[in-house]
Parts: sequence; C-alpha cells; structure tokens
Amino acid sequence: MKRWGEMGLIRLGLRYKLLLGYCLVIAIMLAMAWTSFQALGDMSQAYSLAMEEQDQSLFFTAKEVDHLVWVTQLGEYLLGEGEFHGELDHTKCRLGEWYHQFVEKEGFADLAPELQQLFLALEEPHRRLHESARRVVSLVEQGDKERAIGHFFDQTRVHLMAVRGILDQIVEISAAQAKVWHQGAEKTV
Repeated sequence: MKRWGEMGLIRLGLRYKLLLGYCLVIAIMLAMAWTSFQALGDMSQAYSLAMEEQDQSLFFTAKEVDHLVWVTQLGEYLLGEGEFHGELDHTKCRLGEWYHQFVEKEGFADLAPELQQLFLALEEPHRRLHESARRVVSLVEQGDKERAIGHFFDQTRVHLMAVRGILDQIVEISAAQAKVWHQGAEKTV
C-alpha cells in the first residue's frame, strides 16, 4: 500500500507540480542568496578590519617619521644651523596629543593585551625624549654646546631609539594582524 504523500504527489495536476517545482527552485535560490550575502558580509568585515590595521600601521610610521624630523631639527639647532621650533612638551607634540586621548578612550581597552602593554610602555621614553631635548636646548642657550652635544648623544638619541623601537613593535603587530584579517577575508571568498 502506498503512503498518502506518494499518492498525493502523483495525483496532483501538472500545474501544481510545476508550481511546487518553481517554489522549490525559489527556495534554493533564496538559500543561496542568503549564504552569499552572509559570506560577503564576513568578507567585507574582514577587509574593513584589515584596512583599519593597515591605517594604524601607517599612522604609527608617520609618527615615527615626525619624531625623526623633530630630532633632525634639534641636531641642526645643536650645530648652529637655525632655530629649534620643535615641541618640547611630550603631551603637545602630534604623537603625545593623540596618545593621551587614545589611552583614555574605550577603544584602548579593546586592544590585545600585548598592544596595550606596548602603548603604556611608550609613555616613559617619549616623555624622557622631550625632556632631554628641553635640556639640550637649555644647554645651547647657556652657551654650553659641548655638554649639549654630549646630552644629545647620551640621552636624546637613546630615548628616540626606545620610542622608535616601541613604535616599530606596534607597527609590526598591527601589520601581522592586518595580514591575518586579509587571509580571513580571502578564505571567505
């Protein structure tokens, strides 16, 4: 004896069978569209996160370059090749202004602990860098160029290298994270 489902499908007219077939095709197409839409959303999010990480890497590279220009101007001042107009307050240079706003924002807490530690470690050598530059300028103004040069090489340069090292680590981690996000986006395709 045949079950009702098999008998019912056989007894349906051609019109209903075609309608049922169209409905089934539409259901399959909707499922495929939904799956594609989800995949595109995931890919878009992954690319967006990757772009944010790359932008962050470029931002920190620019801040590093800012400080290289700043220390070059300080060195030129030390050699008597013009006035020094660089910022001596570590909270008022471009990196310092951004930094102090950033660590107080909610987004800072969302960073990976490794990045949080690096950002927090940046404060001290950055402060010392600007303090040492203030001392160099003061010594030059007092006419003690020899001590100013010694302080520049013994202190300013050391603190600059520490700041650069931390910024380089931040850029490296950000670039690695961007690579991971790019790979995730590519897997979504």
